[in-house]
Amino acid sequence: MAESPVRRSVKQQIPDKPLLTKTTSGMNYAEAAARNASPSDTPAPNNSKSVRPWPWGRIGLWVIGVVVAALTAFGVGLYGFSWRGQAAQQVTSVIPYPVAVVNARLIRFSTYQADFNTLKYFYTKQSELNQTLFTMPDDQSIRAQLIDKLIRDAMTEQLASQSQARVTPNEVEAEFQKIVDQTGNQADVETNIRELYNWDLNTFKAKVIRPYLVRSRLQEKLMEDTAINGEARNRAQAILDRVKAGAESFEDIAKNSSEDETTADQGGDLGYFGPNELVEAFEAAVREMEIGQVSELVQTPYGYHIIKLVDKTTGSDGQPSYRASQILIRTKDLDTWISEKLQTATVWLFAPGFQWDKAAAQVSLPQTTTNESVPTNANTPTNTNS
Repeated sequence: MAESPVRRSVKQQIPDKPLLTKTTSGMNYAEAAARNASPSDTPAPNNSKSVRPWPWGRIGLWVIGVVVAALTAFGVGLYGFSWRGQAAQQVTSVIPYPVAVVNARLIRFSTYQADFNTLKYFYTKQSELNQTLFTMPDDQSIRAQLIDKLIRDAMTEQLASQSQARVTPNEVEAEFQKIVDQTGNQADVETNIRELYNWDLNTFKAKVIRPYLVRSRLQEKLMEDTAINGEARNRAQAILDRVKAGAESFEDIAKNSSEDETTADQGGDLGYFGPNELVEAFEAAVREMEIGQVSELVQTPYGYHIIKLVDKTTGSDGQPSYRASQILIRTKDLDTWISEKLQTATVWLFAPGFQWDKAAAQVSLPQTTTNESVPTNANTPTNTNS
């Protein structure tokens, strides 16, 4: 049968091997289809020269390597050779090299160095003002005292955060205003701060007033914690019941049961005192009492007090004067609580020449068998998570 002319024309248009048949331009049909071009089109000649791509990846790695090497070298100088110059202070103010780490809370070397400069300035001023009464501590002692404080401050901030013992900027301003009111005017306060600490006002508020308020709030939280102080309260209540029963004298019970080592032997006698000489909660209770009366339990940061008012008079200045006796049952104070928390904390200490004494929860100089204060391994970071 003769083929249809139409079929033949179609067959002629379709090459037998389209993937291998080249057009006059050298491009096969598959390539043309992939480029969305007609096989009969002739591409424009490519006259551009071959350009090698810039090796940005290698340059980036090289730059990173140089930076890491520089930071490492500076760290060796900072920790290994105790660099303390102006350049070291400038670098550590930008790069957060740690002097210690407390439960992942970093204490910056720049903070440590700035506070050391402040303490040295303060002690120098004290020495100038009281040359015969003041003994200037050595630098190693100042640094040990400072590092210990910074570590305890870091733990205090952690406990305050966990206990939601917050301090607002308005509370800081209100506390500062109390200082101004006691002094007379703000200009004098600022002058004293600058002369004693070489600080401006904002630094004083951040370094002194706010930490004081944080500790106060945390102390209040601790006093409210029955899980910590519940046993002490039960003992105090049992002693108060004995006092009320009247079978024993207040003085005898105080001698046998009071935990105030200063007054227990005197039957709890505190002697005479005026306004603002004792803690506010204690004085507030005394002001409301009659002579011979025994109080209920009065709680202060020291513990639970059972108070007996012995006498009440008026001094020559017109101010009231009181004489009272007490039985004190101590509760856990804030510093003891912080120390207990530090004994179980993870503390890394990087300060050259010092070690962290986990059992005592304080910074110490390493023990040596020579007269040197810093052993050969003193620059090794001390970890106490063991």
